[in-house]
Amino acid sequence: MSLVFAGHIPNDPHFVADIATQPLPKDQSPIASALSEIEGELYFMKPETVIFLTEHQVIIPDIVNMQVVPQVEHELFKGSVIKTDALFTSELKGTTEVQQHTIPLTIIAEPRIDDVIAAPIALMMRHIASSAKIVVLALPSMSAHALTSFGDFLKREIMRTERRVALFSTGRLCATHEKNITSAQTVSRIITKSIEEKNYSSIASIQHSLAIESLCDSIAPLSVLFSSLSDVNISAEIFAQGEEHGATHMVMNCILQ
Repeated sequence: MSLVFAGHIPNDPHFVADIATQPLPKDQSPIASALSEIEGELYFMKPETVIFLTEHQVIIPDIVNMQVVPQVEHELFKGSVIKTDALFTSELKGTTEVQQHTIPLTIIAEPRIDDVIAAPIALMMRHIASSAKIVVLALPSMSAHALTSFGDFLKREIMRTERRVALFSTGRLCATHEKNITSAQTVSRIITKSIEEKNYSSIASIQHSLAIESLCDSIAPLSVLFSSLSDVNISAEIFAQGEEHGATHMVMNCILQ
């Protein structure tokens, strides 16, 4: 199988600055330190393609949006050239064209990406931008069945490619304000419990209204991630979880066994 690494990381741009100003893990916050550890392990696995799953920048509604511009741009990259993997995206697009009525995937060309998409890319590609390319998949609001089906499709595509692939879901667990404390705590608890009990499929069943109220943007990415790993023997380990920069974040490594 071509999958060499998988995990979940926050999408808050503040962590890019945190790690830049405090490069040593011993000086970093728990989340920043866990991100540094994940980035180091990713570097060791030498991926050629890094897939980022996000709920943001869905330009064409009700369907998964895939970036196909040759190079994405953002000031968080600080001069690094971040290239899109044309080979892997063309493979996905080719399969979609053959199965156009069953795979909810379309292509977009937006060279300027949102902060919350750029941040995970900047965090993970710091030392591999010259050797690896990216794929950005923006996930719309979909049913649990649709999320699982898309994850199954992505799994098949990863298995048949010859490239070394890393897969990341991105997002926060919740963002708390005075009117949503209960819903935010509920969503965070469900996600954490699902991972600890290895009941990964239950994440996709979290009510959409509850996700919106809690300001959680991790449900679709996590659901697709775990569906993509459904036939892989994994041990999902939460490296760090807690509230930083006004939201609850999680760093998770899916150890492939």
